[in-house]
Amino acid sequence: MASQIGLTLQKIGFANLLWNKVELLWYLYFTTLLQETSRGKTDAIYRALDTGNKKRTLILSVAIESLREDSTDYARLKQAVNHTNDMAKIRNALIHADFHLTMENSTINIGISRGGDHAKPNRLGFLELDSTLSEFIENLKSHIGEIEKLLPQQPPLPPGMSVPLTTARWINLLEEHIITPEERSASPASTPND
Repeated sequence: MASQIGLTLQKIGFANLLWNKVELLWYLYFTTLLQETSRGKTDAIYRALDTGNKKRTLILSVAIESLREDSTDYARLKQAVNHTNDMAKIRNALIHADFHLTMENSTINIGISRGGDHAKPNRLGFLELDSTLSEFIENLKSHIGEIEKLLPQQPPLPPGMSVPLTTARWINLLEEHIITPEERSASPASTPND
């Protein structure tokens, strides 16, 4: 059986993979808004912004031109963007954390230092890491399904990208290889529907 540190590191890696999927889905959503624009121009516009938050603000700005601001679709989009922005705070705290190891009763534990980069406190340094990671992963899996529902059935894919697996299938395949059977049976299955 894997060590607790190993399981925590697997969860951190899995959360990062899921976050990358969130970012990819927002990119695909952006391309659907600019289908009449060449892919090169669309990509140049999107890549010009250096943070995910700025890119999602751009998505809202462009979407208002194709969706009425008072429409249900725009409200769902804005809610999903706000949810992603909230989750980005946790993701950033996790990815930029200063991890530390402690020993209690011959058991080595991993956690996040409360000071982070020592200029400001890390919001995750005050929480129990394993349960926080599990909750974050479950929220990411659910949120991916939420974003996918905003996309058309066949979003335009960038050159070189093959038709992706459904996210539910993609998540299941990853979980089969990075989370132990004991860990999987302890966690309720809550992947988005195909």
